[in-house]
Amino acid sequence: MNKKKILIIDDSPFTRKLIKEIIEEEPEMEVIDTASNGLEGLKKVLKLKPDLVTLDLEMPEMDGFTLLRFIMAQQPTPVIIVSSLDSSDDVFKALELGAIDFVTKPTSKASYKLLEIKKDLIFKIKAALMIKKEQVPSKAMEEKVLSDTIEKIIAIGASTGGPQAIQKILTSFKNPPNAPILIAQHMPEGFTKVFAERLDRMVSFSVFEAKEGMNIENGCVYICPGGSHMSVYKKDGKYKIKITRKKDTDLYVPSVNYLFDSLVPFAEKTIAIILTGMGSDGREGAIKLKNAGAEIWAESQETAIIFGMPKEVINAGVADHIHPVYEIPVLLEKKINK
Repeated sequence: MNKKKILIIDDSPFTRKLIKEIIEEEPEMEVIDTASNGLEGLKKVLKLKPDLVTLDLEMPEMDGFTLLRFIMAQQPTPVIIVSSLDSSDDVFKALELGAIDFVTKPTSKASYKLLEIKKDLIFKIKAALMIKKEQVPSKAMEEKVLSDTIEKIIAIGASTGGPQAIQKILTSFKNPPNAPILIAQHMPEGFTKVFAERLDRMVSFSVFEAKEGMNIENGCVYICPGGSHMSVYKKDGKYKIKITRKKDTDLYVPSVNYLFDSLVPFAEKTIAIILTGMGSDGREGAIKLKNAGAEIWAESQETAIIFGMPKEVINAGVADHIHPVYEIPVLLEKKINK
């Protein structure tokens, strides 16, 4: 068996050692080398041509952002950011530069607490290793009066590669969407607020990290907070958001199925969209929504970084439309901005 070659780039010897031990417990992977700064890391990426790189962002000689630019320009390679929560805003900059996903260090200090990321790190490395090389990523809007009546509800579910796909969709709208957009993106606690704030700065409409009891309105985007699930209910003629804390047994958080299930009573108004991601979250919810009269869209294999979640929905026979991500906002606008 040809093992997948992993390069670890981190300025902490302790972190490099622990990540190496975590990875090498997997029989199909091997750490071919490590690097202590970005400059050394770049030389080893170009020389060793690893299948995947784990990358810290704050390093001497050359920081992770500069290194990412060089990697994506000279030798596109799947990169997983391994970073502390303190650098959450930096994580999204790294995703924009081409990183595939990120894992949150439980502490910025050298500590065996790093072993807590083992399951998450291995899951995301395996997902990233499924990506084909060619899939590695190498605001002014018109004024529009939005309706007060909610005629459509857009629900989006995503995992690996989702932040990039969601940004692409939202920033491609020529006009503010004449519908609320609800997003369940697999993401840890503490990052969704930064994600929402970054998107809010990029578009002319409002993007929020969703909160308990919020009314949903046309022209607004609501991102489920990390560590929780989001559902929709109707009270006194208003559509409202309910936030529920995750359970220890929950496999996917925030859960796409949880969001989709809550929209079944409003299925005839709902367009549910499954974007890139590993696993099957959203499949069962999409089946229920479809049976209740909703419209189901899936991202096509052409642009999905990981074709797991969309493929599950397509194979279930409930996808009404299958589109590359760049077509989704164009077609959505035709549907909701009539």
